[in-house]
Amino acid sequence: MIKKFFLSALLWMTALSFAGCQAVSASAVLSNPASSSAFSGSSAVRSPAVSSSAASLSETPGSTPFGEMMSALSGYQQGTAGSHLKQYTAACGVLNFAQQYDSNQEEQLRSDLDEYLNAASAETIDILAEGCGNVDFAAREILSNGVDGVADILNDAGNPNQYDEYDPEKYAAVAGILKETLAAYT
Repeated sequence: MIKKFFLSALLWMTALSFAGCQAVSASAVLSNPASSSAFSGSSAVRSPAVSSSAASLSETPGSTPFGEMMSALSGYQQGTAGSHLKQYTAACGVLNFAQQYDSNQEEQLRSDLDEYLNAASAETIDILAEGCGNVDFAAREILSNGVDGVADILNDAGNPNQYDEYDPEKYAAVAGILKETLAAYT
């Protein structure tokens, strides 16, 4: 019951914090807070048709790439029921956002993260910070093994991946920004 209330409150806070703002039509990713190591290997990318115009964040939370990423991240809390699958859902949330990310959107991403975190409760920020390493682990596993290599886990998690392959460099860029911004709030 408390968890449902918390998630409802988080959803409303997110909606209120994004009212009247612009979303990044790009991608973002988590990085291991204890590591800044680069990714090895390469991965081909399947590009979707993405509008170059930014979507309004006043839409329903989760309806924009940034909102979807933050919803997936805030939905993961280690040690709770189903947390292993939510870890991969959160990782895909970041990977999906990162896949659309372009480095010229860095300022907007930082601004959106600041706005989100300024409106978030201390508990939400703690949950994001605590889960960061596990989400990064799952994202790196997807990057190194490929979507097909973790297909069973992703299937059990409801196939949260929007792409067949992900770009490790885009993930690293978004993960770095997310890690840096989150560290300023913890």
